[in-house]
Amino acid sequence: MYTEVENELDPKKPGTIPAKIQLHRNTYAQQVAAEKERKRREAEQKAAKDKEAIDLRAECEKRLFTKYNDYLRERKIKLQAAFNDITLETMEEVSTTLRGYNTALKIEALSSFNLGLYASHHTADDIKSFTEEIIKLKHTEYASNYV
Repeated sequence: MYTEVENELDPKKPGTIPAKIQLHRNTYAQQVAAEKERKRREAEQKAAKDKEAIDLRAECEKRLFTKYNDYLRERKIKLQAAFNDITLETMEEVSTTLRGYNTALKIEALSSFNLGLYASHHTADDIKSFTEEIIKLKHTEYASNYV
């Protein structure tokens, strides 16, 4: 009788109540570990995405500044060339053209820059949103020192 009861309580024998309990405990422990790992991966991915967003914004500002400086230099060179090419014969025509020159920086000029930003954790729409936001923020600053 004691051996019989002992056999029924042996967790190593399949089909016994302790073995079934141990199996459920092991299954539950695996589920908890899998959930914990899933949450860790999600937190890691979120941290990577947040870091990438910061890096993207910084790179966007840097590239926008570089493109704007190139654009500004090009515009100034064109204006200087127009002044240098003035002759007595073309003075009226060039003068009229230069008087009609718009000295305001249009936001479309900044928006037309191809910044070439790519990311692994953000979509093209996310990058476009970052870019548009930064262009709006920087437009006033850049317009203040435009030609």
